[in-house]
Amino acid sequence: MNNDAKEKSIVECIREFISKCPYLPRYNEGIGVDYLGEDTQSYMIEAVPCNPIVKEYITGQSIRQFQFCFASRETYSKNVLDNLENSAFYEHFQNWLEDCTKRNNLPELTGGKVAQKIMATTHGYVYDSQQSKAQYMIQCNLIYFCP
Repeated sequence: MNNDAKEKSIVECIREFISKCPYLPRYNEGIGVDYLGEDTQSYMIEAVPCNPIVKEYITGQSIRQFQFCFASRETYSKNVLDNLENSAFYEHFQNWLEDCTKRNNLPELTGGKVAQKIMATTHGYVYDSQQSKAQYMIQCNLIYFCP
């Protein structure tokens, strides 16, 4: 890696990776970090507290994890079709993450870190609802090697 190149944060790399998900609308405003807009089809990534070290080697190298929630604000109502569409999005998103791991199509990390696996650890669910909008959320995990 070029020493002049800026090392990106893990969340920045995950954000870039998720922005390529084929199930995200292409007209969205992007994916926020730790902030979810009030408009429907707003998206965000939020870090979740965890022990980052999964396994540590005597060489100082380690296997680490970055747990995060991917959330969106969606139309929400008593209309079953709207809510089914929201649930289907999160089911597709979960399957996409699994498929990316199987195909070794993982986030590109910097600083010598190498992604090994990205997965959903929960199903998508309604986290907070109002009369016409709801925040949906799915918890995820990135496992990576750190030199």
